[in-house]
Amino acid sequence: MCRRTSMIDSISSSIENNVDTNDNKHTNSKEQLSTSTTALLNAQQKLAKGTLYACISITLLITGLAVTFPLLQSRRDELQCDSLCYGSMTSVRSALTLVGTAIVGKLSDKNGTILARTLGTLGKGSEASGRRACLHLGTIASLAGLVISVTMNSLYGLWLSAIPSALLSHNFDIYKSLLSEFHNDIEQAEEQANKEEEEDIKKKDNKDASSRSGSVGKLGMSAGISFMIGPSLAAFTSPTFQSAAYFGIACALASWAVIFYLPLPNSEPKAKSDEDNTQKKRSEFTMMNLIKLQTPKAKAAMTLLVIRLNMALAFHIFNTVWPASLKARFAFGPSDHARFMSYIGVVYALSQGFVAKRLVTLFGKEGKVYVIMLCCAILGTGRYIAFYTNSLVVIYISFLFIINALGTLNTVITAGESLLFILFSYHMLISNAYYMLS
Repeated sequence: MCRRTSMIDSISSSIENNVDTNDNKHTNSKEQLSTSTTALLNAQQKLAKGTLYACISITLLITGLAVTFPLLQSRRDELQCDSLCYGSMTSVRSALTLVGTAIVGKLSDKNGTILARTLGTLGKGSEASGRRACLHLGTIASLAGLVISVTMNSLYGLWLSAIPSALLSHNFDIYKSLLSEFHNDIEQAEEQANKEEEEDIKKKDNKDASSRSGSVGKLGMSAGISFMIGPSLAAFTSPTFQSAAYFGIACALASWAVIFYLPLPNSEPKAKSDEDNTQKKRSEFTMMNLIKLQTPKAKAAMTLLVIRLNMALAFHIFNTVWPASLKARFAFGPSDHARFMSYIGVVYALSQGFVAKRLVTLFGKEGKVYVIMLCCAILGTGRYIAFYTNSLVVIYISFLFIINALGTLNTVITAGESLLFILFSYHMLISNAYYMLS
C-alpha cells in the first residue's frame, strides 16, 4: 500500500509540475506576444507619422520653389541669359547634382559622422541620425539659394543661386530612404510577432511590397500637387520675382520646422567585419559587373538603363529650347508659364494616381514592353507636334499625352531605382554638354 501510495503521489506531483510548466510557458508566450504586438503597433504608428510629415515637408518645400518657376524665364531674359547660358547652367547644375547625390547618399547612411552627431541631433528624440542631418542640410541649401536670388540681382547671382540646392538638396530621395527604413522596422516586428507558415509569410511580403509603393506613391503625389499649387499661386497673384522668392523662403522655413518633429526609424546600419566588407566588394552591383553578366536579367537591366539615358538626353535637349520657342511663337510671359506649369502639375498628378496604374494593369505583366514602346512613341511624336505647331490648344492637348506617357513610363521602369538615379544624374550632365557642343 505504501508503495502504491508513493507511486500515486509521484505521478500526481509530476502532472502538477507539467501543468505549472505549461502555464508558465503560456504566460511567457503571452508576454512575448504582447511585447511584439506593441513593437509592431509602434512601428506602424511611426510609419504613418513619418509618411505624413514627409509629405507635408516636401509639399511646403517644393511649393515655395515652384512659385518662382514661372518667373525664371523673364528673369533670365532680364539678366540677358540666352539659350546657351541656360544650357550651360543646366550642365553645371547636373554635374553638381551628380557629385551631391554621392556625397549626401553616403552621409545619410551613416549615423556616426560629425554631421549626424551635430546637425542630426536637432529634432525629436535627439539621437544622432544621418538622414535627419541631410534633411536639415538640404533645406538650408534651398534657403541659401533663395536668399542669394533675392540679394544678388545679377547674372553672377543667378549662377551662384543654383549651386547650393543642386549640390546638397536631395530631400525627396532621403525621404524615400527614410520611409523604406520604417517598413524595415515593421518587417522585423512582424517576424517576431508572427512565426507562422511560409504561405502566410509570402502573403505578408506581397502586402509589404504594395505598402512600400503606396508610401512612395503618396510622396510622389505630394510632389506633383506642389508643382500644381506653386505655379497656380503665381498665376493668380502675379508676383514679382522678389516677392515670390520671399514666399519660397517662408515655405522652406515651414518645411524645416516639420523636420524637427519627424520620427526616426529604429533600424540602424550594422557594423560589418573586414571579411563581410571584402565579400561585399566582390559581389557589389556595379556597372562593370552588370556589363560582364550575360544573363537575361542583366540584359533587361541594361535595356532599361539605355532607355533612361535616352529619355534624359531627349528631355534636356527639348527643355533647353522649349521656353525660348514658347516666347517666340506665343509671347509667353510669367502668367502664361504659371498656367502652363499648373496644367502640367495637374496632369502629372492624375497620371501618377490614376492613369499609370490602370494602364499597366490593363496591359498586364507580359505587356509592359509594349507599354514602354507606346510611351516612347507618344513622347517623341508629342514633342515634335508641340514644337512645330502654331496652335496653343494643340500644345495643351499634346502635353496631355506627353505627361501621361511620361508618368506611365516612370511607373513601369521602377526596378533598380538607386542605380538609375545615379546614372540619370550623370547623363543629365552628358546630355546638356551634348546640346552645348551641337
